[in-house]
Order: sequence, then C-alpha cells, then structure tokens
Amino acid sequence: MRIVALFLSFLLISFSYSQEKQFMFSYDLQDDVLFCDEEIVDTSFRICGDIISQTGSYANIDFVDAIYVDCTKKESNFLFNLSAPKEIKNFTFISGVEAKKRRFLYSIWPFRYVDGGWQKLLFVSIKVQNQEFSSNRSVQSKNSVLSEGDWFKISIHKTGIYKITYDDLQSLGLNLDDLNPDFLQLYGMPSGMLPLLNSEQRVDGLQEVAIDLVGMNDGSFDVSDKILFYAEGPDVWRLDSNTNRFYHQKHLYSDVTNYFLTLSSQQGKRLGVSELASGPPTHQVNTFDDMQFFEEDKENLLMSGRNWFGSKMHVSNTNSISFSFPNATGEAFISASFVGRGIAPYTCSFTIQGSGLSQETVGVPSVNGEYTSEFAKRVDYESEFLMSTSSPSFDITFNSNVSSSEGWIDYLSINAKRSLKFDGGQLAFLDLESVGESNVSEFSIQGYSNVSRVWEVTNPFSVSDVQLSNGDFRVSTDSLRKFVAFNEEFEIQTEGIVSNQNLRGMNNVDMIIVSHPLFLDEAQRLSDFHESHKKDFNVEVVTPQQVYNEYSAGAQDVSAIRDFIKMLYDKQNEPPRYLLLFGDGSYDPKNRIPSNTNFVVSYQSSNSTHPINSYVSDDFFALLDEGESITEQGDEIPFLDIGVGRFPVQTTEQAVAMVDKVISYSSVESMGTWRNEVCFVGDDKDWEFDSNHSEQAENLSDLLQNLAPDLNINKIYIDAYPQESTPGGQRAPIINQAINEQVNRGALLINYTGHGGEVGWAHERILGLDDINVWENKNKYPLFVTATCEFSRFDDPARTSAGEYTVLAKDAGAIAMFTTTRVVYSSPNYDLNESFIEQMFLDSEENEELSMGDLIRNAKNSTVNIASTNHRNFTLLGDPALCLATPKYDVFINEVNDTLKAFGEYTISGYVGGSDGKILSDFSGIVYPSVYDKPKSHQTLGKDYSPVMQYTLQNNLIFKGVASVEKGKFEFSFVVPQDINYQYGSGKVSLYAKEQLNEWGRDAAGSNHDIVIGGTFDNFEVNSEGPVIQLYMNDTMFVDGGMTDENPSLLAVLYDEQGINTVGNGIGHDLVVVLDENVQNSLILNDYYESDLNTYKSGKVLYPFNDLEEGVHEVKFKAWDVFNNSSEETLKFVVVSAEGFTIENLLNYPNPLTDYTHFYFNHNASGQSLNIILDIFDLKGKLISSQSEDLISIGYNAGPVSWEGVKEYNLVEGIYFYRMIIKNEFGDAIEKSGSLVITE
Repeated sequence: MRIVALFLSFLLISFSYSQEKQFMFSYDLQDDVLFCDEEIVDTSFRICGDIISQTGSYANIDFVDAIYVDCTKKESNFLFNLSAPKEIKNFTFISGVEAKKRRFLYSIWPFRYVDGGWQKLLFVSIKVQNQEFSSNRSVQSKNSVLSEGDWFKISIHKTGIYKITYDDLQSLGLNLDDLNPDFLQLYGMPSGMLPLLNSEQRVDGLQEVAIDLVGMNDGSFDVSDKILFYAEGPDVWRLDSNTNRFYHQKHLYSDVTNYFLTLSSQQGKRLGVSELASGPPTHQVNTFDDMQFFEEDKENLLMSGRNWFGSKMHVSNTNSISFSFPNATGEAFISASFVGRGIAPYTCSFTIQGSGLSQETVGVPSVNGEYTSEFAKRVDYESEFLMSTSSPSFDITFNSNVSSSEGWIDYLSINAKRSLKFDGGQLAFLDLESVGESNVSEFSIQGYSNVSRVWEVTNPFSVSDVQLSNGDFRVSTDSLRKFVAFNEEFEIQTEGIVSNQNLRGMNNVDMIIVSHPLFLDEAQRLSDFHESHKKDFNVEVVTPQQVYNEYSAGAQDVSAIRDFIKMLYDKQNEPPRYLLLFGDGSYDPKNRIPSNTNFVVSYQSSNSTHPINSYVSDDFFALLDEGESITEQGDEIPFLDIGVGRFPVQTTEQAVAMVDKVISYSSVESMGTWRNEVCFVGDDKDWEFDSNHSEQAENLSDLLQNLAPDLNINKIYIDAYPQESTPGGQRAPIINQAINEQVNRGALLINYTGHGGEVGWAHERILGLDDINVWENKNKYPLFVTATCEFSRFDDPARTSAGEYTVLAKDAGAIAMFTTTRVVYSSPNYDLNESFIEQMFLDSEENEELSMGDLIRNAKNSTVNIASTNHRNFTLLGDPALCLATPKYDVFINEVNDTLKAFGEYTISGYVGGSDGKILSDFSGIVYPSVYDKPKSHQTLGKDYSPVMQYTLQNNLIFKGVASVEKGKFEFSFVVPQDINYQYGSGKVSLYAKEQLNEWGRDAAGSNHDIVIGGTFDNFEVNSEGPVIQLYMNDTMFVDGGMTDENPSLLAVLYDEQGINTVGNGIGHDLVVVLDENVQNSLILNDYYESDLNTYKSGKVLYPFNDLEEGVHEVKFKAWDVFNNSSEETLKFVVVSAEGFTIENLLNYPNPLTDYTHFYFNHNASGQSLNIILDIFDLKGKLISSQSEDLISIGYNAGPVSWEGVKEYNLVEGIYFYRMIIKNEFGDAIEKSGSLVITE
C-alpha cells in the first residue's frame, strides 16, 4: 500500500471548491510485476492519504477530472492473473473533524474494468467542497447564573417532595430578617448522569425549579414557614419503548442530587395548577406502575471499568433480597444480572426463586482462566411472575461443581402493579396503561382523606398542584404523566455557600487546567509559567467542583468536564489546544476503597470483566465534535481535538516537584548535550510466538535516524547482554545499570518496547522501583515512551505504578510519559510508536513548536485504527502544553578537507545559524562537539527464543570537548587517538550549542556525516607519559580517606598533552574504574568524559555511585592517552549512611595561630544547607565569642569556617577551647569540641 504525504498543499480554484489536490500516476511492468508509482500492485494496493478542509468542519470531497487510458496487453494479463477486483469503487473516503477542521482519509484503486477491458488511471483531482451545517445542539448560555448573587447549595438522596425550613436557611447563613420570600429562587438540573455521547441533547446549565412557599403570605419567612419543592434523586428509571418496561440507571459518580438556592431581584418560579380535563374519562386508573431495584457496588473485579458488583459468592452461598410493594396487585416483572467465574472445564450457575417466582437456574459460560481472556461472564435474566405478597423476597444461590468458582450479583430490578392507595407519607404514581392518543384518564386515590396535596411532577422543573374531588382527578393522558400524593416532606441536607463563578463566560482559552483544590497554588504557578513563556497564550485554572456546579448541578460526573471543554471548543473561533488534569485518578469515583486517589475523575470503560476491553482513558475529554464518541464509532472518524495530559499527583509535594520540573525543563540550566541523545530499549522473546520486540525497537531506531540524523542513538537490547539465573528467574543487572546510566546522563527520549507491568519492565526486571529511586538526572529529564503493558496504571489507588514513580520523581526521572495503563498488544503498539516517531520530526515549520500534547494527539490521529482500545490505553502523564526540548536552531561546521587520521591534530570550525543557514551573529555561549568513529556492527546473542539480530551503533568517541561560541562562530582542536578503526569511512561530528545570556536562552544542534576517518597520520611525535589523574569524591575539596553518603560521585580530573583516549575500540584502552577490587564488574566511563573549555588536553569524569554499603571503599581509576600510554590512581573513602547525620575529622588550621584560623570537617549531608555555631571559651569555661553562619557543601567536606577573634577580643597567648554545633536541614545537630593555641 502506498501512503501519500499527510500534509498536502491546496489550491483555491472556484467558489464551489475551496481546495484541490491533483494526482498523476506512472506505471511500469518489470519481470511480470506491475508497479504504480514504484509500488507493487496487488489486490490490497491502494493510494491513500488525507486532506484537511481549511475552512471549517462541514465539507465534502469529490474526485473529478479523472483520465483513464487502456492498459497494455501485458498489464491487462497481469491484472487478470492477479484476479484484480472488477466491481469496486475506484474512489472512497471516510472523514471526521479534527480541531474544527474536517479531515478526509481517501483511498484510490487506479484500475477499472470497462467493456471487457482494463483501464488505468493517469490523472485525477480531489476537490474539497464546503457545506453549510447547523448543529442540533442548542446555543449555550453566555454566562452562568452563578456568576452573580449569593448562592447556597443543598442536596438530596432520593426522589420526593422536600422542605427547606427556617433552621435550614439559618444554617446556610441567610439573613432572614430582611428576606423577601418572593425573590427566592431554586435551581437544579435533570437527575441522573449526563449523556456520554456528544450528540445527545442536554439542558443548558442550571434551570429554575418551581417552588411552593408555605406560610409566607405575610411577606416574611417565619420560624414555622417552609419552602416545598420536588426533587429527583441521582438514580433514574428509563422507559424502554420496545418492552414498555422501566429499567434503572444507577448514578456512577454521585449518591446525591444538588440544588442551588439564591435570593435574586426578581420574582421566583412558583407552582402552577394542573389543567384538568372536562370531558368524560376513557380510562379509569385505580392501579399504578411501581419500580424498585437492588444493586450493591462492593467489588470491581479487574479494578478497571465503571461496573461494580455485589459481594463475592462462593459455592452454595445464598443471598436473600427483599423488596416492599404495599398493596401489590400481583402482576410483576423481574430482571436480574449475574456474573460468574468458572474456569473450564468447570461451569457455574445461579438459582433464583422467591415470592411467586418458581425456581429457575441461570447457567454461566465458563472462562479459560488466561490472563488476557475474559475474567468472568455476565448473564441476564428476565421473567414475568405473579407477586404473592407485598413484601416479596428472592433467594439467589450460586452453584458450581468446584470450590474455586466465584459469583457476584449485579442487580435485581422489579416492575410491579400496585393499587392506587395512599397510606401516608409520599406516594409517587404513574400508569402506563393510561397513555394513548386522545385518552382522558380519571385517577382515583383510595385513602384520599389522608392526602394533604397532590402534585404533578411530569416536568420536574414545572411542578403544578392537582385539585382533588373526593380523591379523584381527571387529566389528558396522551403522554405519560407522573404525580405525587403526600402529607409529609423529606428533609434536605445543607451543603453551604457557593462562591460566584462563570465558566460559561470564558473565551479565547488556549489551555485549561482542571485542578483538585489541594494543588491550586501549583496549578496557578504552572499557568503563570505558560502565559509568560508563550506568546498570546491564555490559561484558565478551574477546580472539578466548579465544573460540576455549572454542568452537572454540583454532582461529580465525568461528562461534565468533557461538556465544559466542548463548550469552549464550540464557542471559540480557535479551539482550545490543551487540557491538563491536575490530580491522580481512580477506578473508584465514589471512595468505596480505602486511601482512594480520585482527585480528578477518570473515564472508565463500560466493560469491567475483560482485561483487553476494559480501560481507563483521558481521550474521552479530547473527543469534542458531535459525531464523535469514545464508546462507539459511527460514520465519523473520532479524531482527538485537543491534547490532554494528567499529573498523577496525590500530595502537594508531588505537585511542587512536577511543576518545578516543567519550569526547569525550559530553563538554561536544563540545556545540554542530553538533548541530542535518544535511547531505544528492546525486550527479548520469552516464548516461541512472542513478538520480536528488539527488532521493532531497531526499526524505530532506523526510522528516527532517517528523520533526525543530528540525534545520537543508543540501543539497549536485552538479548545483546548476558543474563543470570536466579531463584526469581532470569536477571540482567548489567542492563539495569546501562538504563540507569542512560537516565543519569539524560536523553531527549527513552523508548521501550517489550513486556512489562505496574512494577517495571521485562521478565528480567531490567527496570524497577529500586532503579527509579536512585536516578540522579536533575535538569536532564527524558520523555519516556513505553510500549508495554500497564506500566503507568495511574487509577489503581492500592499501588503507585512504576510509571507514576518515573514521572513523579523529585528532581529526577521523566519530564513526561507517553505510556500505557492497561494490557496492550505488540502490533498496534508498534503502529502507534511509529506514528509518534514520525510526528516528532515532521519536516514542517509548524512542527517546531508542537507540544507533547500535540505530538501525542497527532500520533493517535495518524494511526491505522484510531478508535482501538489498544490506543486508548496509551496516555500522557505530563504537561500537554510543554514543548519537547529539541534545539530550535542549527549548528554547522565548515568544510573539513582532511581525512581524520590516528595521531593527527585537527581543528574544526563552524557557526550557529537558523534554518536558512545564516549565522546568528548575536549568539554567544558554548558548543559541545563530539566526534565519533565510524558505525560499528553488533549482534544479539540469540538466547532462548530470540533470533540473532544484527544492528549498528555509532558511539565510539574520538573526542568530546567544550568550546566557546563568539558572535555565532566557534572552533575546536583535538588529536585523533591511536585506537580508531583504521579502515576509511564516514564518521560523525555531533554538535550542541547553548547561550547563557538570560534565563531562557537559545540552543542549537547539528551534525556532519561526511567527515572521513581512517589511516595513520604521517608525522607525529611519540609520547610515553600517561595522563595525570587526580581523584575526588563530589568536589576537589575531598581528601583521601574522607567520608561520603551512600550515593557519592567519583570526580576524576585528567590532563595529558595529547589528550585522553575515549574511543573504546582498543581492548582495555578505556577509562575504567574498579570499585573494591571487583575487576569483573569494572565500569567503562568513556561516555562520562568531557574536555575542559577550549582545550583537548584536560578534562574530567563525573560518575555517580548508588547504594554503596557502609564502610571503607577503594576506587582504582585507569586512563589512557591517545598514544595508549596509561596511568592509574586510587582513592579510599568511607561510606556513612545518610539516614544518620555524621560529622568527622573536625580540625582547624593554622593551629597554633596568631591572628586567625579556619575550621574544616567531613560530613554525610552532601547538598544540604548546614547551620554552624562556633563558640570560643577560655580555660575557666568563660564564653569569649560566638558566631553563626550557614553554608551549603556540594561534597562531603565543609569549610573553611573562619574565626578571626584574636585581635577583636584582645586575647593573650594560651590554650583555648572551641565548641562547634552543626545542624542539618532536618534539625539534626551534632556537637564537636577541641582546643586551639594562640601564640605571638
């Protein structure tokens, strides 16, 4: 299949057609194979691509001006032998709306069979025709009613007539002395959940509810007065027009319905009076339809999806469920749903019997028990029966022939007929049998003498009084009407004051942050950052409750957030671009489980029994056009319209850490050569039919190298490393080390393909929490792409996933994760991963400023199966508005005429420029050149089920330096080491440059692949001296034998006249460190070497150790110069646990002293701020002087702390004592003392 370029050029051609794309086709027959535009023609061959309407969402396309010619005889024979389709449409397309622009995906079959012969297409035009369109959705209000006035929230739990009393209003804080009851108003929304589908109608915000004022004819609200109103609870009943029965829908997100009370400046809505029919009745109503259901939500079988079930049942368990239907007439209908898990070959079933219902058994199909198969089966049951009692009870028994089977009751629901008899309290009634065209029904209420009032509540917002005549009333029933008779009211729950808000008044919003209240300060800090660093960029921060107040009457509802975003999307000429959900999510929106993490609600699929079809997805909030839905795909392609990300934070500390990382990611401090680095990690094959993950990673690497040749690519393939057998399975600690070192060095992107789970990567556990917790990559945060199962299952409150730890890590870890939340499959993973790589480096000026949200949205919208559950399982944990840290400018080198030969000294010059190649003369800073030898071939080991795979790496460093950039220009020199590959071939010069003129400087990157490397320089001076090596821990103040914590960094300072060898081609000629004489686990540190500024003769290595055991350690460091002369140095150090604050080796120098002395000491609080109090005493213990100061020690040595008190205090010769108290950041204090001698 031939894919035509995605982003096409357009031509304005007429009033009717706004855009046009023209195609011309060429054909060639070679060796009896037909090619069309250099692609092989077969039955699946199609010419595919897309075209985007630039003028709006409503358009169509036509294929016009097609030119066909007869095929040659050989071409016709080829098509005949191919069995090419003769009756097929030549031109087809499907479309959808993406960010308010219609996007067409077209397909062309360029052959047709006419009059007994084949013809081929030479030319065709695709023309876009704009169309007028009017939405079925009503125009939304410009402002919220909550935008002004005083507002108070109340709540109710079930449907009925409610009262608001004097005490209720007092508890809400209303001033009742001056209250005019005529101006009281109550607002609400229809009960139940909001529609999931965009296309379904919903009310336009809060609607006024009719209320009745009791006892306020005197114009005041007295103690005995009350407000009456009708309210519907959160759970609703829907009438199925096909079965003429009611089915319940339980609210999945809220157990209450809210109403909003206000005192306005206008007359409020009051009860009306129902219009009674005057003609004779066609129907006499003495009975009514009643409905009840039983549904307990106690268990979510997969901890996924929005369906919850009752308590688990084991074999022979019986649950008895009772209902109450006073004055039941006997006619009834029961519906039920059960879930069972019986692993084949065993089965299970449920037995149901009860009042008037004969015993029946409902069989449940078995499951196979595999991880990726359905966990349990759901079965439904329905039956009509004669209810024998007003208090029916039903026994549900779970049956199986094996004890391991399990069952759950989903629900029982009953429709029943009852006599229309009032026994007190409240009686809601309706009658389906009364409904019909021109019907007039007379309702007769037995026991009417006890009825205080009857209200018609058919429209819950326009309730009206019904006048009884001896318990009867007559109304037209051409539609279903509902009433409530009552003599008492339910009590409300007061919730409190609601602050003014006006989300509906927002406009021209680029980014919305929906933040849990705990994180508002950090959300606002992030908003300020984006607004100050993006031109004309408007960010709005709102809380979930604010959204619920306006869009779901204060009740939590996942559709409310989507509807709010859709309001802005529909309203604005330019749609919003980003949504950030600032808070963790949970599969439990109702806090049924302990320590829940439902900070910002998540969309959960309807399926909760199949691990492949059950998912959580924030894509729900990005599908904003009316024809789009996450639950079903109709005629419209569900293109994502905005970029959505989530911060899975649970604490303010995590929120601070994530915002800190976003801000620092764009700062000068974060600029570095890591932005030129990419790493692909590939799993091995664990069984015969497993996917070849490393091959997929290699293909992605090749794709990226072609798209972005400036990048330096590292590859970590599991099968390329030896593994160890352990009681827990195969392990490869060398791979853990390689990944950790890559993270600590930093990378623009780390891309993993393979197996995984919530706790890490691969069966060999090549990445886990122990690794993540020791990362130290501050200001070098990669974007992680993880094509593996549920690595970042953020909605599981019982566990913080490894993916979450990766992005939540303070001053470490990832800047963002494009990652998975559920089980996924290899093939669609690769499809999405490939699309993401393509989107990262599209050759487009617009792509330069694409953010992470844009990249992921475009990647998903460009995949083969956009709506697949597999793609929904990929989510962005990170800031969708943050741009990937790709350098924005280019680095060029001037032509290098010489071949780089061993032992030769060379100078390379270049400049920093724009995309037009012109020098940036105002750019001053630093350039970091890396010169690589030719690519080197490697192969995997072919262990277990993995085939041997060839791959190349270009990572043998000839030189890594630092040079100044002045007015855009630079140059650097180096000597080529002896250990190059002497065959002639193309090396690579990789360059990264940054300026440091302000906080938000510019950076640039470039490369040259034409430089030739090989051979030996003719004239060179032989050198026999090895490099000079100086070793420290953390900084140059460290002394041999000093103290560190468990995570020190080795600092090696090197000097050699000819430069340091870092090529890695020569056996044993690497920069090597050996810890504690463990030669087998020696470390090669070539990649950690960096030359000093503007010289190749000196440089340093900084390598972090992690989790070292307490006690004495020794490192031996060996270095080679470019002539392969070596030197070694050793360094001893003592590791002291950082958990206990320790001070050692306190001394002062000079001692004896005449005028002053300096104090120094070792400690294990590297990087902390230390408070130091120094007291001086004479021999009698009298305090002579006291001073205090704060210092931050980067390493493990502190000082100097200077004391110059001899002259200030006129001290005479003699012995004095000192006391030093040192406090760390956690308040831990250590006191040390000693003596000093003053002499003249």
